[in-house]
Amino acid sequence: MSKTINDQDESHNKEEELSPRSGGAQLGDEFKDKVEFQNIMVATEDTIQQQYLMELVVGHQYPMLVVGDTGTGKTRAIKKLISLLLKKQTSEGKYGWESGEMVLSATSTPSQIQFYTESKLEKHKKGVYGPKNPSNHLLIFIDDLNMPVKEKFGAQPSLEMMRQIIDQRGFYSEKTLEFSNIVRQIFLCAMGTPGGGRSLPSTRLMRHFNLVNFPNMSKETMTRIFRRILDWGFANYNSTWQKQIIIITELTISTFQKAVEVLLPLPRKAHYLFNVRQISEII
Repeated sequence: MSKTINDQDESHNKEEELSPRSGGAQLGDEFKDKVEFQNIMVATEDTIQQQYLMELVVGHQYPMLVVGDTGTGKTRAIKKLISLLLKKQTSEGKYGWESGEMVLSATSTPSQIQFYTESKLEKHKKGVYGPKNPSNHLLIFIDDLNMPVKEKFGAQPSLEMMRQIIDQRGFYSEKTLEFSNIVRQIFLCAMGTPGGGRSLPSTRLMRHFNLVNFPNMSKETMTRIFRRILDWGFANYNSTWQKQIIIITELTISTFQKAVEVLLPLPRKAHYLFNVRQISEII
């Protein structure tokens, strides 16, 4: 796996290494041709707290649901957590985790969730299935949990399949019609804030998860993140250009906040939905 800035430790000391003011220019030269913009992750107080909670809960094999608006970094943080878990070794020096990832849509079906889960399992003994390595835990990441549309009675069949797996620890095989017991498997899910086509999953499913909220970033946090990225990107430019970093960051974020305040979404202008990704596209 290629090493990226996102693989760096999230401590404050490592975070300073991304800044050219503390010798980060050499780091920028090393990664400039390898890292993609969307993979850059600048640590903040919030992200460190969120990452710690996620690692603590998932590390003890409890299901977790991450909620937040588009652009708050949910998926990026989860993928970083999965990367850390896959590298984590047990006391015996072995790797203790396996993973899978599935993105739901409005048309997702229970069979799709069942088939994908089955594809990540191996038979341990008669009627019992689990990770391919019997001593490992299987973590399945489900993104856009609340995207499946509700049927006329208000249920979301695809999510009911997930609830059954968590509740009953298994499902009935469509081939043999026998119940398959699943062991050492947990779900880690993410979803956007309900509204605008995203529904609220039933409480029968929600009650199983530990919830972590990713709030929208404050202006100070956005300024800190994008200034750090521009510091890294402009590391090889002269001081005249580097002085423009503060101006570029302030103007971009001010324009974004004004657009969010004034250009409100309307039925005829439903595309007026702004998030931090728009700032990323400009930066």
